[in-house]
Amino acid sequence: MSQDELARRASVTFQQVQKYERGTNRVSISRAVQIARALNCRVADLLGDLETDREAVDITADGPARLLMLDGARPLLTAFSQIDSPQLRRRVLSLVKAMVDDRGEAPPA
Repeated sequence: MSQDELARRASVTFQQVQKYERGTNRVSISRAVQIARALNCRVADLLGDLETDREAVDITADGPARLLMLDGARPLLTAFSQIDSPQLRRRVLSLVKAMVDDRGEAPPA
C-alpha cells in the first residue's frame, strides 16, 4: 500500500504518514487503531513483540506503552472501560488518586 493510500484510509496527510514512518512524530494509540484498520491488521501487529523488540516501542520511557506493561494494568483498564457511568468512572479515578496520595507517591499534576 502506498503512503498516499494509507494516509487517505487513516484520515491523515501524506506528510504525517512520512513523519510516523521516520519516527519524527509519535503515533497515539487512537491513531494506531486507525492505521491498523486501514492496513486490515491488529494494533499488536504494528507493535511487534514487546517482550523482545524493545526498540519498536520504548516501554522504558514514561508513557502509555510502559504503563500498560505493569502487572494488572490491562485488567484494570478493561474493568474501568466497562463502567458505563461517566460520573462513576470519575469517582473511581478519584478513589485511586486518593489511594496514591495517601502513600505519598502521587505524580505531579
